[in-house]
Amino acid sequence: SDPLFTYPQLTRGIKNRQNDETRLHRLLSSPKATEARETQDQSKMNALLEEMNALVYGKGVSPQDREDFLMRFGCTGHTSDILDYLVNDVGKDRGFVEVGAGNG
Repeated sequence: SDPLFTYPQLTRGIKNRQNDETRLHRLLSSPKATEARETQDQSKMNALLEEMNALVYGKGVSPQDREDFLMRFGCTGHTSDILDYLVNDVGKDRGFVEVGAGNG
């Protein structure tokens, strides 16, 4: 196996993702989800949606927050430290070509 794809953070992240997917499946097939759909009870549906959003986007992150992030960064968020490193060290004597990140 390629060590590039087996570092501990990635392995842990994949396991967490699998657990979240299992929890989401359980939530969507739960009796409370069925009841919310069948009764079209808006408060129950909203509560279910909040639980789903917490699993899908993270606790306290709304779908709009996620969309805003994707519009700004794509799937590649960055920090000031990494930008400084790229500009001042790696790219000191050369340019960069950005491929496949962001919106455009």
